[in-house]
Parts: sequence; C-alpha cells; structure tokens
Amino acid sequence: MSRYFFDTSALFKRYWNEVGSAWVQVETSQSNQNTIIVAQITDVELMSVAARLMREHKLNSRMFQAIRLTVHRHMERQCRIIALNTDVSQTAQSLLKTYPLRAADAIQLASATVANRILSAGKQTPLTFVSSDARLLNAAAQAGMPIHEPK
Repeated sequence: MSRYFFDTSALFKRYWNEVGSAWVQVETSQSNQNTIIVAQITDVELMSVAARLMREHKLNSRMFQAIRLTVHRHMERQCRIIALNTDVSQTAQSLLKTYPLRAADAIQLASATVANRILSAGKQTPLTFVSSDARLLNAAAQAGMPIHEPK
C-alpha cells in the first residue's frame, strides 16, 4: 500500500483516457488499498477540466454528468481531503515566493506539504506527489517530496 497526493492534472486521468490513465486507474482503485490524498479544491478543478472538454465538444452532457457523479463518489468515499485552511494558505503563499507556480498549483503543493507534516508527526512514511505538470513536479521535488508523473 502506498500513499499518494494527486493533483488535478494526474487525477483527471482516472476519468478521461489519456497518457498515464492506466497507471492512475490501477493506483487509485479501491482494490489496491492505496491512500489517495487530495486538496480541497481538486473536485472543483476536475469539473473545470470536464466543463472545458464539454465546451470543446470532446464530451457530451451525459458524459459530463457521469464524470461529475463519479468524481463526487470517489472524493467522498476514497479520498482523504486536505482542507483549505490557514496553514495551507500560508504554506501556499510561502511556496509562491520560492517557485514559479500559479495560485491553484501552490494550493495543491501546499496541501501535499501539510499532509506530509501530518504524516511525519504520526511517524508515518511520506506521500508521493503525483502530477502531470512539469513545473509543479519540479517544485515538489525541490521541496523534497518524492514525485511521480503518470505515463
């Protein structure tokens, strides 16, 4: 069993077939019993991607609704969610001083950082940061996190 922090770029591969989807689907399946940790904003970002694909006519409204329901079920039943609280916000602001990140990416990395602090306090192994965003992976690696890009 592994502990993963999935950002939106990687987790969307669970719902949309693209490079890396097979790995993500295996690692996030309940049968693997991996711990999947996400930021509180991830469900909104996932639906933003799905809405963009619908506007681009790459998926229809029925597919959008199916993704929305599946995301909701997975987030509720299978993910540990790191709340967007003061600690995450302050950590994100600090990360923005050091790394060239967009605000949402800073929140993602800050959420993973806070999750790792919680794991460390409980003497548990750190999580692996999973993303398909090269800039975000680079920042996570520089921050000392194990990283993985699904391919």
